[in-house]
Amino acid sequence: MTLTLLQRGFQPGFAPGAGNDFRDALEAASVLVRLVILAAYLAALATHIVVLVQAMQTLREVRKRNRPMEPGLVWLALIPLFRLGWLFRVVTTTADALHAEFDDRQLRRKRDSGEAFGMTYATLLAINSAVGTLMACTALVGCLNVPMILVQILFGVTYARKLYAAKQRLRRDSDEQDDDFEDDEPKSRKKKPKLDDGFEEYDEPKGGR
Repeated sequence: MTLTLLQRGFQPGFAPGAGNDFRDALEAASVLVRLVILAAYLAALATHIVVLVQAMQTLREVRKRNRPMEPGLVWLALIPLFRLGWLFRVVTTTADALHAEFDDRQLRRKRDSGEAFGMTYATLLAINSAVGTLMACTALVGCLNVPMILVQILFGVTYARKLYAAKQRLRRDSDEQDDDFEDDEPKSRKKKPKLDDGFEEYDEPKGGR
């Protein structure tokens, strides 16, 4: 549309008037608004993917007996409409898995492990997705939705950071357990018994002939 406006400006006999200036400015503003909305939604999609990656990697650090969901199932939250409900399950399941794993390892854990931020993020995602369907009707609704999308991104990034911190803590604990095992191994080793070669040592008597 912007290219069309520029082409019209170089057409012979085109004389911009007050009405044309207002209409061109309105069209340019509409294009700018749509670009801002598109950038916001792309940023929200990128944040959503980051959240799912962190949730998957966090679940991988949890032992299978404490893992209510397989890590790969978090990607079902990319399916349109279905993701609105599945994301809540991902958040609650990941929180339950972390709580069970921390208790199993006897580690001090935080009260929510990011669950509060995750639930807020999932709620904002559901609201913004519903409002986003109205964007096709009017650009004004989409423009007003941009601030909510930015808040959604903020909560999503915070939740991803919480998951990353929990994942790193589980990894450090696993590494420390491995290091302790390696340190204790030399101490538990015993000297190998000397093999009997079938010969006995013979000491020649001092008064021998």
